[in-house]
Amino acid sequence: MEKTRRILYKDGAFHSNRLAEVGNSCNSLKRLTGTERMSFQRLDASIETDIDAESLERSNKERIYNLDRLVVVVVELVVAVVVVVVVVVVVVVVVVVVVVVAIIAVVVIAELVVIVVLEVVVVMVVVVVVVLVVVE
Repeated sequence: MEKTRRILYKDGAFHSNRLAEVGNSCNSLKRLTGTERMSFQRLDASIETDIDAESLERSNKERIYNLDRLVVVVVELVVAVVVVVVVVVVVVVVVVVVVVVAIIAVVVIAELVVIVVLEVVVVMVVVVVVVLVVVE
């Protein structure tokens, strides 16, 4: 009787209908004959087995839910890592392109400066030669 009450309290009103089928045998357990007492004990064991099976099923569902959450977290972590790697690669490529363009620009500007300086020097040499020729 104590075991039945403990099971009933442990699992709440879920099994109260099943116990009511016995016809409130909890209260009159002392008046039961041996056969009735054995059938009541079998019912009691059946209820306990049902509770164990339900708690096992509930814990399995919780484990599956936890496993699903773990998979979701791992997938989110992998996606985050991939996004970070892609962003880093894009930033590195942009920096390399900017540096290469800057180097090319510096080289082109330097070449233009050299060409202008050489032209100025050539013009000065021509002017000096012309002046020397005219003076002589």
